[in-house]
Amino acid sequence: EEELGGAAPRDLGKVVAAASLGQVFRVVVDGQAYAMKVQRPGIAHAIAQDVSILRGLAASMRRVVRCFTEMLVDPVEVVDNWALTMWGELDYEKEARSMEQFQRSLAKIRGLVIPSVNWELTTTRVLTSEWVDGVKVTDQPKSVRTDHIAIGVQTFASMILEVGAVHADPHAGNMLLVGDAVCLLDFGMVIQVPPAHRGAWAKVIVHLVRKEHEALLDGLITLGFFPVDCPRHEILPVMSKIWLKLVECGSDIHKRKIAVQELSDEIATFVRRFRFNLPDYYVALARALVTLEGIALAAQCDFDIFAAIFPVCARFLAREAGGGAEGAAGLRWALAGEGARCAAR
Repeated sequence: EEELGGAAPRDLGKVVAAASLGQVFRVVVDGQAYAMKVQRPGIAHAIAQDVSILRGLAASMRRVVRCFTEMLVDPVEVVDNWALTMWGELDYEKEARSMEQFQRSLAKIRGLVIPSVNWELTTTRVLTSEWVDGVKVTDQPKSVRTDHIAIGVQTFASMILEVGAVHADPHAGNMLLVGDAVCLLDFGMVIQVPPAHRGAWAKVIVHLVRKEHEALLDGLITLGFFPVDCPRHEILPVMSKIWLKLVECGSDIHKRKIAVQELSDEIATFVRRFRFNLPDYYVALARALVTLEGIALAAQCDFDIFAAIFPVCARFLAREAGGGAEGAAGLRWALAGEGARCAAR
């Protein structure tokens, strides 16, 4: 009532879901069912306290990291970037605008559902959107099918490569299965991918799969992982072994554990000797992709993240090359050799 005044529903009913910063109620207004997310009182103060504690820990970690590694990543900056994203979650009007942006930008993806916003019942601390009936992935993870996974891969690839904005909290509780479709919920945590990085990510994936490590390093320099003046002749022999194993393991957790043990010397060299950094959005992006991979693995044991994302990146690069002969040539290049084997998987 404090937020909506006379427009507030008289009966909120029971809580149907607990969001990270609020609670969700199913309400009926003028015969229409809505999901109404109401922010928890005092949550802003609690977040501010948590951030203050985390920054102190990060400052201590920064001193340790700089003593034992060449890593350029600043733990305090990582916390600050996370805090900025989290602080944005407190503004439900901003979240509502993000929902509408994704609705427009991803409208071409068949099978993707994003609820519409009811602006008359939305403020900075109350967000009201259409109610969508579906099966919660948290309740029935085995209900996720191959076509659902394909929708998820296409959706998040489009977010990274085309939209430049990514839903950064895609855990199973934020997804509903609606028949053959997938409904994506909770757009409070959204990260931005710079325009110059979007095509670079597609090239990095294609070069990684095709074992073109010189070009892969160029792409990682473009993304800011390595400085322009990095010692290529030292980095490539070490990182090539890591990149080969990365693709070979795919999404197999058991193989990854073995690979970490086998590559312990290379990983130690990478951390201790080479200067490297992370784009400010990378931690949130990596977390989102690992979460999505986990959902897919829970439903489909033979899921391979590289086999899933490679064709999407190849098609993106072909479109970027233009229509006609150039685009066709670009697609043939991407799908040659290792690319063909990855696409076939």
